[in-house]
Amino acid sequence: MLYFVATLSRYVLAEADDADQARTRALPELQRLYDEDPPPGGQPFPITIRTSRPATPDEIETWKWFQDKRLEQHNLEETSTMQPPETPEERIADVLRLVAMRLELAVDAGRRSPRIDANDLLETLLSVADELDPPIPEINAEP
Repeated sequence: MLYFVATLSRYVLAEADDADQARTRALPELQRLYDEDPPPGGQPFPITIRTSRPATPDEIETWKWFQDKRLEQHNLEETSTMQPPETPEERIADVLRLVAMRLELAVDAGRRSPRIDANDLLETLLSVADELDPPIPEINAEP
């Protein structure tokens, strides 16, 4: 049976016989999700599973769809023949697409809400800026 196992911000489905076994089996995948997209500030924190219950048919369907999209994205990245941008406008457009794709994957994975507030907008704009022009080292920093 598939179980829905979730923290406050991420979830996975795990094949298990009961809720406790599902928690155990889901933990490595949850850890991978947190490692791929660490919380703001980059400080790791313990993973606290809040929910472990049988998955609904809608959750299973959404999970399978998301896994298919991840596989498609992986295949596109391996076979991409895209040329590097030639103009500043093309570079900006590519960066906006990249940040949008990352946000879409985070929403699809349940790691972000589809609704944004001012902090989410600020984080998104900073992500675009960081892609266009990586952060400058501190003025007094040692080389």
